[in-house]
Amino acid sequence: MNMLWYATYGSSVNRNRFMEYITGGTSAFNGMQLPGCRNKGEPIRDVAIAIDRELYFARNSDAWGGAVAFVQPNPSKSQTLGRAYLITEEQFVDIAAQENGRRPADAELVLHYDYAEKNAISYLNRSDPSRPSGQGGLWYGRVLRIGTRESWPMFSLTAEWEGYADLNPPSRGYLTCIADGIRQLGRISEKALVEYFYGKAGVRDRISKPVLQRWLP
Repeated sequence: MNMLWYATYGSSVNRNRFMEYITGGTSAFNGMQLPGCRNKGEPIRDVAIAIDRELYFARNSDAWGGAVAFVQPNPSKSQTLGRAYLITEEQFVDIAAQENGRRPADAELVLHYDYAEKNAISYLNRSDPSRPSGQGGLWYGRVLRIGTRESWPMFSLTAEWEGYADLNPPSRGYLTCIADGIRQLGRISEKALVEYFYGKAGVRDRISKPVLQRWLP
């Protein structure tokens, strides 16, 4: 059985939110109905990480009432705070399906494990891992190889499109979910959290620092 680290940076940084993708049911964060993974076992473990990709907020999620998080595919000096979960390949694919509004075991979304392990960028494309499955439109159809930890590859997911697409501000509930997840990983000040989010594309020039301070007490 293939194992891997799933490197998260959006709402799944919050372990309680991440576990909803595993177990399924009605989300306590946004009311979505999630089918959950076929394998409902908890991650073997999880660790705090810094992802060397630029975080930004774009598009509009009806469930969250605003933009959601993505990272640029290429390495950057910008460090994105995240959490990595050691899970099975099957769980990763089932989570990816849910992230893309699909059902677990969707035959069209396939992780080519060996290819993804050897290439910095791949796609959840059943027929060709070097090409986008959603013709550039899947929100979380691009697989990024972030590195290796304890001999297992570390993968993250981001958009198939290039650039920033439709930059948009996130909702209070979405940012709070991420912020609470970051807090779960260790002590961090309100000021540091505000500065972290304020500099991100989709937030800067759209949400003021005083508003962020009210959102992230």
